[in-house]
Amino acid sequence: MATTPPPRLTPRTLYLTLYNALLFTLWLTTLFQLLALLPSHPSPRTIFTHISPLARWAQTLALLEVLHSALGLVKAPVGTTAIQVFTRVIQVYTMFIPLYPIGIGAEWWLMYLSIEHVGKISPALAYFFYFLLALYVPGAYKMFTYMLHQRRKVLGNTPAKRE
Repeated sequence: MATTPPPRLTPRTLYLTLYNALLFTLWLTTLFQLLALLPSHPSPRTIFTHISPLARWAQTLALLEVLHSALGLVKAPVGTTAIQVFTRVIQVYTMFIPLYPIGIGAEWWLMYLSIEHVGKISPALAYFFYFLLALYVPGAYKMFTYMLHQRRKVLGNTPAKRE
């Protein structure tokens, strides 16, 4: 019986393993930081302040994926890899535009539907829920415009504004 020798650990394999382990560790640490913050009900700004440094490192290191492709370390087309890596940032700051109003609308609608049920517990709760629903209008506007400001800060002005 002939046995096959174990695969050799090449510098390429070692590098890619360490690279992926580093990215995994950064994202896992980011997740743990988030989970540690959640019990204290932090503001979005607090979450961003604590989590963004590691997330930025992970996203920045992801740029190496294009280099890996260009150097032939991985079997992936350079163009496709570049588009995938560079659009991640744009997607994060663009997908909120349709998703945020959907999320706010869903929250508002569910809260509205629950008024009848909380009113059975206490009529005061029903009025409190109506008050909270009214706060959604200025609150959603403020949060949405804040996100648009952050998007402009990260991505720069849109082509229409540059003209």
